[in-house]
Order: sequence, then structure tokens, then C-alpha cells
Amino acid sequence: MKFDGQEIPENQDKIVSQYRQAFAKHGAVPAALFCPKGRQNLRFGVLCENLPTSGSVSILDFGCGFGDMSAFVAASRPGLQIDYLGVDIVPEFIQEAKFRYPTQNFSCDSDFFLRASSFDHVFVSGAFNLRYINDEERNEGYIFSLLSKLFDIAQVELVVDFMRTRVDFRQPEAHHQNLESLLEFAEKSLTRYFKVDASYLPYEYCLHLFRGEPSGAADD
Repeated sequence: MKFDGQEIPENQDKIVSQYRQAFAKHGAVPAALFCPKGRQNLRFGVLCENLPTSGSVSILDFGCGFGDMSAFVAASRPGLQIDYLGVDIVPEFIQEAKFRYPTQNFSCDSDFFLRASSFDHVFVSGAFNLRYINDEERNEGYIFSLLSKLFDIAQVELVVDFMRTRVDFRQPEAHHQNLESLLEFAEKSLTRYFKVDASYLPYEYCLHLFRGEPSGAADD
């Protein structure tokens, strides 16, 4: 997928192939998304913790996989009306998502950012766990450029998860994001309002980036 005129990353076709092979092997289950059994809803709970329980919101699920976040939100917040869009680079995932959740919107649009409107909440879960560019510094720069574009269309928050750098084992093609580098970029280029949650799994963390002061924050 080319984003806003950027060149397609050198490993993108390889990443799509890896997901396709996992899908063929495991079927339409979280393992095909390289998500350990029983962990998907745990992640969703952390990512979606700032969603209201009533009213209406718009949601972009960037790297949506099978679109299961839409079902999680509907089940955990039955009083909330959502305008949901799921985007992914793997066509088979989008096909499965449309089959599972025919009332939701899904896209494999290669020019997504050229036509993207704004969303209240933008979620990115697991989309950056594989290295799109072999060189670590360039790969980080590519991720940061995407985060900038995603934050531009997030009206309330952008929420993204990453694997930690301090882990016992790393897959050779995996991306583990340095937290200090990420926060330096976020504070300088995106927002000074953010929250890091590393309480839910020992090998990853979630970063909430807020457009302004989070709702419910204490007054000075």
C-alpha cells in the first residue's frame, strides 16, 4: 500500500505474504494475525479504554485484520453508536472482515490518506510489529511518518501498540520500538498529551496520544 505518494516499503510484499501464509495455515483466527491465543480482547480493552459508553463516535481501525475490534466495541459498549472503518493491506483479511461484519465498512484502499476524512478515535494494533524496511532507523522513520498522518486525522486520540525493546527473545524480522525515541518524536511533532500503558502484557506497551487535554483531567 502506498501512502500519500510515499514509495512502497521494501518488505511490504513479504509481510503480506507472511500474513497470507499464516491465514492459510491457521484460518481466520488471531494466530493468523500473529496474536497469541487469548490476548486479542485484552489488547482491545486497553486500546479502547477511552471510548465513551453512549452517544456516537467515529473509529478508524488501521491494520484491522478481521475487523474484530468492531465486535469488541459493540459488545463492551452496547449503548455506543459507532461509525467504523477498518483498513488493512492484506486483501484476504478484508474479505473475511466483510463476511464477518457486513454492516461495517472495510477497505484495502491503496490511496487511503489521499481521501481520508477525520475520525474521533484512530487505533493501530499490531500493524508495526514486523519491519517494513530492513534498516532500523529508516523503518522507525517510516512508522513515525505514518503516525503523523494518522494523528492528523484523529480528532480525539490516536492509540498505537508496539513490542518492547527489553524482551527475552526477538524474531529476526520483528520491530521492537524504543519507547524513549517514540516519546521524543511524539512530544516534538504530535502532542504533549499522552499516556503509556505497559501494565497488560510483559512484552508490549500501548501509547495513547490525545489531541488535547484528555476528558476528565483534573483542573489546575
